[in-house]
Amino acid sequence: MNYAGPKLMVETTPASNCILGAAYYRRTYPKVRRPMELICEGAIARPMPAHASSNGGFTVEDGWRAWKPDV
Repeated sequence: MNYAGPKLMVETTPASNCILGAAYYRRTYPKVRRPMELICEGAIARPMPAHASSNGGFTVEDGWRAWKPDV
């Protein structure tokens, strides 16, 4: 990482209506470093952005996703 990348992120975040956060320490985790090594080696494809959302209703009584609510 260089100075230009984070500087651009800080400058453009307000206009994007997004929240900018930094998890700088996580880049050293082995479970994060290994996938990056594999990506750089070309062993696996580059990740791509994705968004998933689930807003369906449910009740605890029917057992579907009963693990989710804190009852």
